[in-house]
Amino acid sequence: MGIHQKMKIIWTESQMPKQFSRITSSDTSQLLPTVLLMGLAILHVVITRLSWSDIPLQTDAGMWAYIGRRILDGSLLYNELWESKPPGIYYVFAAVEWLFRDNAVVALRCLDALLSLAVFGVTYRLARRFASPVASAAATVLLSLVFCHRILSDWGDNVEKFVALLEMTGCLLFLKGIHQSREPREPASTRTVYLFATGICCGFAGLFKQTGILFFAVALFWIVWVGLRQTESRRTPARIGLLILGAAFPWAVVVGFLLRAGTLTDFWSQVIQYDLFRVGGSEGERSRLSSAEHWSNVWSHLKLIAILFMPTLLGIAWIARGLKLKADAARRNSALNLIAMYWIVSTLVFIVAPFGYGHYLLQASPGAAIIVAHFLDGATRLKPVIQPWTVALTTSLILGVFPLVDHFVFTLDADSRFRKTYAAQRKQIEALTSAIVQNTRADQKVMVWPPDAAVSYYARRRTPLESSNADVIFKGKVYRLAPPMKELIERLKADPPEVIVDWTPTRLVPPSTETGNEPLLLVSPKGFSLYDPPYDQHPAPEGRALAPLKHWIRENYGGQKKDGQVILFFRGKQWRPWPEVL
Repeated sequence: MGIHQKMKIIWTESQMPKQFSRITSSDTSQLLPTVLLMGLAILHVVITRLSWSDIPLQTDAGMWAYIGRRILDGSLLYNELWESKPPGIYYVFAAVEWLFRDNAVVALRCLDALLSLAVFGVTYRLARRFASPVASAAATVLLSLVFCHRILSDWGDNVEKFVALLEMTGCLLFLKGIHQSREPREPASTRTVYLFATGICCGFAGLFKQTGILFFAVALFWIVWVGLRQTESRRTPARIGLLILGAAFPWAVVVGFLLRAGTLTDFWSQVIQYDLFRVGGSEGERSRLSSAEHWSNVWSHLKLIAILFMPTLLGIAWIARGLKLKADAARRNSALNLIAMYWIVSTLVFIVAPFGYGHYLLQASPGAAIIVAHFLDGATRLKPVIQPWTVALTTSLILGVFPLVDHFVFTLDADSRFRKTYAAQRKQIEALTSAIVQNTRADQKVMVWPPDAAVSYYARRRTPLESSNADVIFKGKVYRLAPPMKELIERLKADPPEVIVDWTPTRLVPPSTETGNEPLLLVSPKGFSLYDPPYDQHPAPEGRALAPLKHWIRENYGGQKKDGQVILFFRGKQWRPWPEVL
């Protein structure tokens, strides 16, 4: 097979030898702008990490940090520790906790930076297969703006970032394994190793999140599709077998560990069954797909990534243009189309995921950057320069900047509104942590209410609610409580906390003629406060669900004490009415 025949498999834009040589040759004139652009992407990572340095662990990161520490204490994941994600992220946090101890939080922030840079490196390497160094670096800058966005990335160390790194590494290996590359054909044994290693990357991606199977599924489809359309169909079964065998390898180790620990059934119910219920249940998230709120959330997050995804859509059209101009079977099976397919699938997952979780878009972003790099490289070489493609590209980049203004203000201005909000949150968490530490011993179990894993982590106190996902009660998702309230109360009876710390908002209204000359306690209308009497017929579903728990607490806890903005309930003490405490 000659070089021109190979090019039909690889490139969608041109069959010209000079087009191939300009992509593969080392052009020293591009070195300086490439270095500057990559430096800009790295600088953005560093600045964003610094902007979060004074902000406490947020919801997900706090939960993973707490569970990681509890794993080091000897607790069993999915048995004593309830969680609905695969085990990868928890053992990463456990490893960081073990290595850095008191400096673990700082190390976790650095880990997010290293993780982001690793994704950029692999993405740039993949983009270079389809674009010049400058175009690849420019696309990496756009990726950085999305990958470290304050809303999409939040505190950092997102599972989607781990998945993106593993899947993009798998993609790089996959292209080598099926010889969708510009390098000379390697021995069959080497390509076998590449395909097996691709499977291993996909397997590890699935250990971090259920959506880690996306590239694995796309790669399997691609092998079958290519096999049907090319003369190498006899290799299809072997390629599929290698991919599946590689993906099964890390899972075989994990399943063996779960079997030995006796937690495989718990893993199945929490990670597989619960997730299916969460998505497909009649009361679950599937019903939200028809709500205006869901699509409003989707739209608001898509605007945040417009600077990357609008050029991606143009890049998809550019690829389709190339196929239309030079349509042949080999070209339709190009490696770039594989990445485009992966981007579409991973983006659709975000679109149909209820509640519009923006961090889902992090998984799709590296694929988008590769497509953008290819489009940038082609569109900027058109003659004359001003053409519909270049105008559309420039317009998309300008429009994409406006939604990022809030991100830049947050990142660069320590006195910005949201930075001040996080500063207030930090003071609240510090006060809550101090109240726990000063009123309890290190060996006592403390139930923080509402549950906050970050507070339990900072206070170094174990919470008995670790065996449930009780935080969903306060997120409007009480239907997702697992285990059910009856079983949760039985677990609390078997492993009761010594102290309960209630930090639900309350407000004491002094006696007045309007209150009948009696003090009045204002509490949440959903019945969250433990001082709010249990009411089985509460108008809010949360209040009805919490009624049995409140009955049990009132029978077993009392001696309430106010410390700052929190109220402490002590096991075995007599219940004190709120006028005596507040």
